Amino acid sequence: MFWLPRDTEGKYQHGKRLIEEVPQHVTIPESAFIKEQALDEKTTSEDELWERATSENNETRFYGWIAAESSVVKKLRQYLLQERHLDRSLINFMAYWSKSSSKDDHA
Repeated sequence: MFWLPRDTEGKYQHGKRLIEEVPQHVTIPESAFIKEQALDEKTTSEDELWERATSENNETRFYGWIAAESSVVKKLRQYLLQERHLDRSLINFMAYWSKSSSKDDHA
């Protein structure tokens, strides 16, 4: 588990730190890779991304969970699924709010 605390000093634009840190700290076991898969965009708006892991394969011993602002989740989802070829059935992607549609500043 890797916990990235919120930037309380305002050094980073919202979500930028998480997007930078994931490629540096995520180690994916060989058993969690898949050769090819489409992103299969089912969402119609930026704040509707809620994709749940479906695998019950305990052999991989890998389980991922990303919950963040919608645009951050989408960028990390593309990176992990398309660039790193992580099997989508092993990870949850949960965009629980969208900065573009939020009235409050969550940064």
